[in-house]
Amino acid sequence: MRDIESINEFNAIVLEEKSKDIVVEFWMPCPQSDAMISVMQEFEKETELDVIRVNVDENPEIAKEYNVISVPHVFRFSDGEIVTESEGAVPLPVLLQRLT
Repeated sequence: MRDIESINEFNAIVLEEKSKDIVVEFWMPCPQSDAMISVMQEFEKETELDVIRVNVDENPEIAKEYNVISVPHVFRFSDGEIVTESEGAVPLPVLLQRLT
């Protein structure tokens, strides 16, 4: 997992690098997001998809662009477009069902 520092970094990885699917977790320091850390780590290992994390407090413009109003909120991007998403803290089997 990798934390995104800026909108330029987000755009370069998610929107411009279209050769592979990317999973993006929007999060903030809170119990729900904390609960998803290990789930996202396991998801990344099990699916071999790259996972990046966007802190909504530090990158509100990215969260606003994707209408993220609650966290955690996870999107799967393919060719720079959202193909599926999952909202809320969920166990790994649910996340796998929603995003794969």
